[in-house]
Amino acid sequence: MSRKTIYEQTSQLLKEHQWEEVIQLLSPRVLEQKEDWKLYWNAGWANYKKADFTEAVNLFTKACKVTRSEKDEAVCLTFIGIAQVEAQDYQSALENLMDAVLISDSNLARKSLAMTFMKMDDLGSAEKVHQEGLKLKPNDKERLAAYGNYLMDTGRYDEADEIKKKIEKLA
Repeated sequence: MSRKTIYEQTSQLLKEHQWEEVIQLLSPRVLEQKEDWKLYWNAGWANYKKADFTEAVNLFTKACKVTRSEKDEAVCLTFIGIAQVEAQDYQSALENLMDAVLISDSNLARKSLAMTFMKMDDLGSAEKVHQEGLKLKPNDKERLAAYGNYLMDTGRYDEADEIKKKIEKLA
């Protein structure tokens, strides 16, 4: 029988919503020994799910420091930003999410950036984030859906319906 790596073990525990067990397995000593960004990320996510956003930011930041690729760095920056939004540190979240979008323009980073602007009552910037993403990938269903949700949230129902129709045509 093959032994699961600590990453495989903690990933399985995350799927099972066993946040405490992940935190226990990924003690600071274990994390420092392994220096694997994925383990830091798993620990960060477990803390995020337990609503310890300060610790989640700390762990996602450590993950970011030991990544070996820009794509992985962008993932970490995205989750740093997401945790910072929950901690209501919007300015820091904006900086990290903008960096993530610049490095690797993922849908999650872009949606999170727009949401941060919305939480800061800057609807114009939020809409601009969505529109810029759609200029890059005009037929991306996920980006269209995010923009449609933004339009719904801002009471622009007719425009949201048009986006919905466009998504249906792409199906």
